[in-house]
Amino acid sequence: MISRTARFNTQIRIPNLKEKLTMNSPQRNASIVVGASSGIGKATALHLAQTGNRVVAIARNPEALAECARVAGTRFEPLALDITADDAQSNLQVFLRDHNYAVKNLVYAAGVVKPIQPLLRSETSDLERHFATHVTGFLTLLRACESFWHNPARVIVVNSDSATTARAGWGLYCTSKAALEMACRVLQLELRESGVALACVKPGPVSTSIVDAALSADPADFPDREVFVHAKETGTLADPDQIAEFFGQLLENVAWDEFASRDWDYRTDR
Repeated sequence: MISRTARFNTQIRIPNLKEKLTMNSPQRNASIVVGASSGIGKATALHLAQTGNRVVAIARNPEALAECARVAGTRFEPLALDITADDAQSNLQVFLRDHNYAVKNLVYAAGVVKPIQPLLRSETSDLERHFATHVTGFLTLLRACESFWHNPARVIVVNSDSATTARAGWGLYCTSKAALEMACRVLQLELRESGVALACVKPGPVSTSIVDAALSADPADFPDREVFVHAKETGTLADPDQIAEFFGQLLENVAWDEFASRDWDYRTDR
């Protein structure tokens, strides 16, 4: 039995006006793009916004996001957030709840490649940063979205040939991307029944800061540098806008079951 004192001490919280409006309003579909301040992530966020999607563009650089927002217009909503920070999950959950968003699409394009050097010369902090960006940051993002998924929803994870092809000097990138690929394999099995389809997409060599880092690397540390030099000189690097259009096709025009059935490669599936 509840005591009289307990009844009198129980506090009833009355929602404020903003919360009442949120609770009574239908959820709005949103597409989240992480790594949206540069490269493939930026191109994808702009493309989705310009084709009618409401985009939550996440990156650490607020100035770069603000510049993108000026170009993209009102459907591009910048959110300066470090997905590797301890409070990233709670901050994103508050944002999604306050805006009454249902996550229809998610594109994870965050990436880091430096330092490019032999693996045993790398510091533990370097390895932790790569795994935080490519693996734990991604898992943090999915946990934050867990109560906010649209049904059905789609997730694109930007991955790399380096997940399965070893390159001397790129050990940090190769190792963390391989871990990301296996995490995606597990998540594909775990999320599909809840209406979330996840696909790894390999864009191939693209003209981004990652390729720029490869081109500026010391050949003694990175013997495969010439592969990227040749790609640039022969014009075989894809443009981020091309990858963004391909992602848009996967998210909007491919049947959900087909999207969920396999991974994708821009070079062979476009």
